[in-house]
Amino acid sequence: MKWKYWLLTIVTALFILSNLYLIFKKDSEISRLNYIENWTKVEGMTLVDSKKGTGKITPVEEQHIYHQAKSGEFKQFLVKEGEEVEVGAALLEYSPSEIERDLTKLQSEKSTLEQELSALTVNISQLQTLQQSMSQKATSDKEKGNKVQNELLSDSILAEIYEKERQKSKVEGKIAEYEQIITAATEGLTTLTVNSNLGGTIKEVNPTLNNPIITIYSDEQQIEGLMSEEEVQELSVGMKVIATSEHLSKSFEGTISQIFTVPVEESNEKKSQYRYIIQLEEIPEEKLPYGSHVELKIIKREAIDALSIPFKSLRKGNEIYVFALDKDGSINKRLVKTGIQVNNNLEVMGEIEAGDIIVSNPKGVKNESPYFTPLKTKHWSKEAIQKLGKRALLKSMAKGFLIK
Repeated sequence: MKWKYWLLTIVTALFILSNLYLIFKKDSEISRLNYIENWTKVEGMTLVDSKKGTGKITPVEEQHIYHQAKSGEFKQFLVKEGEEVEVGAALLEYSPSEIERDLTKLQSEKSTLEQELSALTVNISQLQTLQQSMSQKATSDKEKGNKVQNELLSDSILAEIYEKERQKSKVEGKIAEYEQIITAATEGLTTLTVNSNLGGTIKEVNPTLNNPIITIYSDEQQIEGLMSEEEVQELSVGMKVIATSEHLSKSFEGTISQIFTVPVEESNEKKSQYRYIIQLEEIPEEKLPYGSHVELKIIKREAIDALSIPFKSLRKGNEIYVFALDKDGSINKRLVKTGIQVNNNLEVMGEIEAGDIIVSNPKGVKNESPYFTPLKTKHWSKEAIQKLGKRALLKSMAKGFLIK
């Protein structure tokens, strides 16, 4: 059995020496070999470049009701905080007593003016009759002295008529003003109940009558969030947002509809924060209360069914490329362009397709050169070797020494 031992030793030594010779020989094929440890496959997947954030549920619209002292004396509120109201619902009521007192006073003053107007009208009519009489006497009187006296008296009466007509016109103007005021006061009696122009929820009722005395939140909801100075440059109107809440079984979507450029609070010491609004595309079936906080996933960029490779598979120089395995077993450079990157996954476009096999880490790999890969001994087992058989085993070992 010793001869077998020495034979195996000699064969092993010759194998090692021959390989060392080939390695260090000038222009040796082995010097151009590519050692490729791992491969990866080009996959089609959806890449989403997103950013996390938080927001809270707010109303799309608010309506403020203000106390109007001129509408009359406040009587009572007809709603309470937290109550849901529809458009046209009665919110509060004014007492008519003050308006009625004002209306009585206005009507009395108007009546006095109307009496004055009637007296002026009668007086003007009498003066006109007298003036016509004096004018006729001045014309028919033959005595010169009486004629001059009648003419002077006629002119004096005519002047007084003009003055009375001026007074009459002034009284008529005052009566018109009173009629307008009375009309407004009368209409006030029919608008003593203030109604809602918005359907929603009563957010606040102020019993002290400090304005606003009622605040209404609309039924439509939105999400309001805060972003930093850096995020203002990073996020933009139109970006898709996915919102989730621990109180809801499903997520819901929206879109950034508005970004405010005025900071929430100005400070020279702290970084500014800016409000932004997310318009909801759908209202959750389980409606969240106003002020509820939600988690946000803001989609900055998205590539659907994109070709994706690990970032480390990329080589950069004057061109961007990967090393791919061709059908004939050779490794060739493929030019690509890159898109978005999410963690280690990179979107690529160019001379590759889904399913292509590429080198995972192409550092030191040469184009169109032969290659070898490490022996995967972890897949060996005694049972597998026994099943393979001696002839198949020797054949496979021989293949392993061949260079592509």
